[in-house]
Amino acid sequence: MMPISVKMTTSINEFDSILETIPPVVNEQTVTLFYFYMDGAVYEGMRYQNELYQLECQFDIYSSSTAYRSGCELLQKMTGKIPFEFNPVIISASRLRYGVWLSLRAL
Repeated sequence: MMPISVKMTTSINEFDSILETIPPVVNEQTVTLFYFYMDGAVYEGMRYQNELYQLECQFDIYSSSTAYRSGCELLQKMTGKIPFEFNPVIISASRLRYGVWLSLRAL
């Protein structure tokens, strides 16, 4: 048998820039959820890797592509505003929902 060779057309730098526009997806059971009061309203919050996030929107379990698209669009809006040393947008997944979260430091 002849080995099959595959030529990669995407460079490492191009791949890294694509990854920067994709928010990480985390299992909601591995984060800490809480509620907090800010600007006269109560919000749902999340702590992930010592970073605090606010729930921007949530989708039912059957809307994973919509949640993912929303997270990517939010991350693209945040890109270029400040140099992030953290993930400004996170998507969480549970048995009941998908959540799109925005870092409180990015607000």
